[in-house]
Amino acid sequence: NHPFAAALTALDCAGRVASNFNGTVALSARELTPLTNTIGVRYSGIGFPMGTSSQDQRTQVIYLADELGGAGRILSLALEVSSIPGLTMSNWTIRLKHTMLSQYSSYLWEDSGWTVVYRTNLTVSSYGWVTFVLQTPFDYNGADNLMVDFSLKNAPSGSYGFCWATYYGGVTRTLYGYANNDYGDPLLWSGTTP
Repeated sequence: NHPFAAALTALDCAGRVASNFNGTVALSARELTPLTNTIGVRYSGIGFPMGTSSQDQRTQVIYLADELGGAGRILSLALEVSSIPGLTMSNWTIRLKHTMLSQYSSYLWEDSGWTVVYRTNLTVSSYGWVTFVLQTPFDYNGADNLMVDFSLKNAPSGSYGFCWATYYGGVTRTLYGYANNDYGDPLLWSGTTP
């Protein structure tokens, strides 16, 4: 209910300005209220997804639809770091996808349908929340569960970095693995290997 300035320009079908246009148009707008959602509670520190003590690491996590707050565009993700990784994490990649899984029972790496939302060589220099502003926003449909995939591929290995994790009473919602160049790029891991 607050006025704001706006400018309209009519374009023809070729994308050129139609300076003589005098027809009517329908306009609509909506306000999007950003939603911040913290899922889980501090239970224990875990060396995934920032475990730089191995050269290759991958972590898949399932978040349930009722935890996510409905459909919307995901613009950032954050992890709460409890111990700083010993190295820069090369090819630190975050991928997202919708999933029907609510927990793991067959422990299989998902190898298709991912959207890469963030990729960099990441150095974490402080404890606490590390926020990743997504390079590619993700449109979450609000109905399916969400799978988040974190991975890194380093040449050397160093000391573990730890993130706070939540315990869900024996329900497995995180799949993680690590190797030292034995299985190739973690982004390509599939099935039960490794």
